[in-house]
Amino acid sequence: MDVGLTPVKPPENELLIVTGMSGAGRTTAAHALEDLGWYVVEGLPPELITTMIDIISRHPGSMEKLAVVIDVRTRALFSDMLGALEQLKATGVTYRMLFLDSSDALLVRRFEQGRRPHPLQGSGRILDGITAERDLLKEVKAAAEIVLDTTDLNVHGLAKEITEIFNADGPVQLRLNVMSFGFKYGVPADANFIADMRFIPNPHWVPELRPYTGLDAQVSEYVLGNEGTGDFLENYVESLRPVIEGYRRENKHYANISVGCTGGKHRSVAVSEELARRLGQLPNVTVNTIHRDLGRE
Repeated sequence: MDVGLTPVKPPENELLIVTGMSGAGRTTAAHALEDLGWYVVEGLPPELITTMIDIISRHPGSMEKLAVVIDVRTRALFSDMLGALEQLKATGVTYRMLFLDSSDALLVRRFEQGRRPHPLQGSGRILDGITAERDLLKEVKAAAEIVLDTTDLNVHGLAKEITEIFNADGPVQLRLNVMSFGFKYGVPADANFIADMRFIPNPHWVPELRPYTGLDAQVSEYVLGNEGTGDFLENYVESLRPVIEGYRRENKHYANISVGCTGGKHRSVAVSEELARRLGQLPNVTVNTIHRDLGRE
């Protein structure tokens, strides 16, 4: 199986739908896309998407990259978003959807710092508005090709993520984020794949290894030298090959692989580093490694 084929971009203009939770960074994402040469339209009611596409189709080449940012400020119109997107598919228009998410705690803090109400909170609390928005967006989030959790990203970090995902210079790259995490702190919300490393003996119970992390050689050698770790890595990379090929056929450029252990300090960190190294050897694949819970103990 050849996963090194350079994917062919669709001949039509690129259309990106940008949506997500209020306060999760839609404006920052829009600015980053503009810097990459996208024509960005913010606050467009979903019902007008097909109208705008029709106008653009009459002027080929006028907007090769169009990003439409949609939010819930017009709640009645937003409820028709999935219907509007189905109309796009029916007319043969292809698009991708970017959904920006963040933790409830961080969203509350951002609204409090900005001293502004949540658009759906009404006479209730900010958290009430966030809860209502999550309920309204659950089907939209499930339909999105790219779900980006911005909880741990500042403005510059989010702009960098957007640039790396949507920069179209050179061959289309499939960007993989390999994230280690601790199950006791919760599973990452934006994980596309989850691997459980708790089958490996825990270095935490080895006194001379406990103070170190999976980034240290002695822990890495202990974890990777386990009888089952090598088999897991070899088989897991092989299982991802058809996924990578399928993503390329579907013009999807981004995926999150989460690797967990109990605390996110030893096993998941060591395995994530080795997994990222192996995946990075595949053609037209870029890999970013994140250790979410390292140092949290």
